[in-house]
Amino acid sequence: MNVTIIGAGSTTQGIGTRVVGGEYSVRLLAPEPERSDGLASELQDQAQEGATATASSLGDPIEDDIVVLAVPYGVVQSIAEQYGSELSGKVVVDITNPLDW
Repeated sequence: MNVTIIGAGSTTQGIGTRVVGGEYSVRLLAPEPERSDGLASELQDQAQEGATATASSLGDPIEDDIVVLAVPYGVVQSIAEQYGSELSGKVVVDITNPLDW
């Protein structure tokens, strides 16, 4: 099983660690390639039993059946608009919270 996580922050790191530790592969999509590349490298070091961690740019197609939205709440709508048809039929986990700092 493969998982796509949209985002490259600390929450992505926590979820990604568990994904690759559970022997599943993860693909990170984020607007800052240097950030997602670095995180993917860290996750790859923790990968178990053939799991992989890779990074792609936000906007690249989503091919995995499970997608985790690990982005700021204010970005969720634009992600849904951008990827709407590609998310159809997939398991989408939205971990965002509307916070008023």
